[in-house]
Amino acid sequence: MMQDSLEYNVHMKESLACGNQTQYSGYIDLLSARDSTILWLNGGPGCSSMMGAWAGIGPCRITDNGNDVFPNPHTWNENANILFLDQPIGTGFSYGNSRHTNSFAAAKQIYMFLQTFFDAMPDYVPTSLTIAGESYAGKYLPALSDEIIMQNGLVNGKQQHGIYLPLKFIIIGNGWTEPKTQLANYYTFGCENEERGDEFWPIFDSMTCERMRSSSPWCQSLMERCYNHDSYWTCIPAGLYCLHTQINPYDATGRSPMDIRKQCVDDDYCYPIEHGLEVYANRVRVSLGVDEKVSPFENCRSSVERRFYIGLDQTRDYSPSITRALHQNINVLLYAGDMDWICNWRGNKAWARELQWKGKQGFNMALDKDVYTDGSEKPTGQFRSFGKLTFLRVFDAGHMASLDQPLMCKNFIIDQWLNGFI
Repeated sequence: MMQDSLEYNVHMKESLACGNQTQYSGYIDLLSARDSTILWLNGGPGCSSMMGAWAGIGPCRITDNGNDVFPNPHTWNENANILFLDQPIGTGFSYGNSRHTNSFAAAKQIYMFLQTFFDAMPDYVPTSLTIAGESYAGKYLPALSDEIIMQNGLVNGKQQHGIYLPLKFIIIGNGWTEPKTQLANYYTFGCENEERGDEFWPIFDSMTCERMRSSSPWCQSLMERCYNHDSYWTCIPAGLYCLHTQINPYDATGRSPMDIRKQCVDDDYCYPIEHGLEVYANRVRVSLGVDEKVSPFENCRSSVERRFYIGLDQTRDYSPSITRALHQNINVLLYAGDMDWICNWRGNKAWARELQWKGKQGFNMALDKDVYTDGSEKPTGQFRSFGKLTFLRVFDAGHMASLDQPLMCKNFIIDQWLNGFI
């Protein structure tokens, strides 16, 4: 008796032999479930991971108007299964009564989902789990890493029943993770000349830069108080002051905060494909099995974002969770498109350099190396790596680097880094 369920394809042909004897010939292709699984989360908070599925790394891509779909030649699922999860509850097509206000609470529900999913689909329990995402996933993923590490310890210690989740990799793209350090680098990103000599820098005039520079120390002081005393009285003033002095000056440029080279398509979205995503998602909701009680699909829901703002999650530092992951020998990749303003590469590289972990000195002493993609004559990015930590700067990409530079991202992240070639 076979104990393991098998997936297979059958190719049979019926014919006659020896006059009138029926015979069958052909092939049975035995397929096994892939050993690796990637969990993908988009950010917001409150933005649907269907953006990643249909306009990013999934096997299919929608057109900008949402009226058609075509195979994605740069999908990340050639050698791994991918789970695209709408969360926190209320995001995308997800619904329920829970109203979480921070990433640690959301992580507990994600962990419960993973346990339920793999319990129902035991053939897909991975030998290697990667958690990945963009933007506000820079907070979701570190919190989820903490939850998985803690729960795995309980499962291993026979203190609770459950499925061990073999977390091996964390991938964060243009993340919002360590606000204090990232806030200190809006001035750097907007006011210093870019070493590549691009035409878009400096972004601001000298007067704006001076206002940003002179107000930055007070922003840093307020954020330090917020970090030390997490409360409405410290974090709300810090968030508002830093938003006003360090981030909001960009509004006057008229450019997209997702890509300094472009303008937003309207007041709601900056990428044309975001509208197409809503068109397509609402058109196929029945075939997806979406519950009738779920309201029409919106790519990003402001109600979820407001809850996390009230919960002080947006000013909270999640980098210590990355330290804990690195010390558990989990590989971490931070990547950033270098045309993004809102979660720019300078801020992300800066917090990676400030991260308190046993490899800090080695990472900061490591050299930046150029990346070439598919025989390109010019570099398509730069990376530095030491131990389990890697930072990748993606040239000529905005907030959604895998949308803007899909070949480069797949080649470096999936084909090389994930396979241990970096």
